[in-house]
Amino acid sequence: MRPISDEELLSRQFRYEDPESIPGLCRDRPDQNLDPEIVGFYEVRPFGGRAANPDAPYVWCCHCQKPTHWGGRVLKDKTDSTYIIGADCGRKHYGDKFVVIDRAFNDQLARQKLLVRWSDAHAIRDQLLAEIKQVFSDPTWAEIEKKRAELKRVAPDVVYRLKALANRAGSLIVRDQVRDLAAEEQRRQSHDRAVAVFKALSKWEQRERRRDGLAPADLDETPILKDREQNLGPLRGLGLFLEDRDVRAEAIKLRDAMGPIGTISKLGAVRNAEITRTLRRITDAATALRSAFVETAASWRFFEPDHTEAVERWYAGSRHSTIAIDPLSTVYRAGALARIVPLPPRPTYFDPPALKTLLADGQTA
Repeated sequence: MRPISDEELLSRQFRYEDPESIPGLCRDRPDQNLDPEIVGFYEVRPFGGRAANPDAPYVWCCHCQKPTHWGGRVLKDKTDSTYIIGADCGRKHYGDKFVVIDRAFNDQLARQKLLVRWSDAHAIRDQLLAEIKQVFSDPTWAEIEKKRAELKRVAPDVVYRLKALANRAGSLIVRDQVRDLAAEEQRRQSHDRAVAVFKALSKWEQRERRRDGLAPADLDETPILKDREQNLGPLRGLGLFLEDRDVRAEAIKLRDAMGPIGTISKLGAVRNAEITRTLRRITDAATALRSAFVETAASWRFFEPDHTEAVERWYAGSRHSTIAIDPLSTVYRAGALARIVPLPPRPTYFDPPALKTLLADGQTA
């Protein structure tokens, strides 16, 4: 295969939508001794295949000399003649040398796809970096960070436990013990039956059983306890406790991941694997930042009255500290009173347009 520069590769169109209408298409059978070059491909298989499209026509093949395929390659040989051949027929016609050039062509297609993604990322790089600076200056995240620090100061043990719960997106589970009234009733009925059987015996049999220690004992009225588990719902406002996944922390990771993105001409001999790793780091960082926006912006939900009541119930009885967050946002800990003003609900924050474009390009690539 003729080597192609990245700039040329990026501009090439390899797919042919209507291969039989290619100008100058040769209908002869190509000479097997003339080494061909793959210059494109076609794939016109209809959705559902032959079962759903019994009348859909195949594409003509230079090897078969009739329409037999829906997918194949576009070839040029040393005479500059153009042919179309089914993917399977290429090996039949040219032998192992077709396998070699087909592998090289697939490598070109893979690199072209990477170059398109790289070019798209480079096109929005400057805009995205400028918008990340705006994210850093957005007061929404500073206010949430301030609230996080305030909670740490007032109730560090509570925050420590909630952070562990937030890391696994857990629920507020309350476990306690309650009286098992059904078991106590069953115990009473068993005792009553034993007493009834004993009283039905003769006086002599009762005396003998008492002597042998087989008479019914007094009813045991010790409460029978059973474990109870109650799910108070998922922990809300996870972003309040996930500072390592805070918006600004994830924005820094994306900014650093975008660093290597330059023009296509600067790629040179950079291998596909390295390009893939760089693009994956960018996509992962962009996805993490998008999740951070959603999680962190929802921090205010921690202070919803029904949720703070659930947190109070969840934490009750833990060690020697207590916490109570009532609808007025009053937090008690070890007898100390501190006032915490809830975060404003549904904050309006700067959402980088370039981030949406980057993620959309990554999904469609």
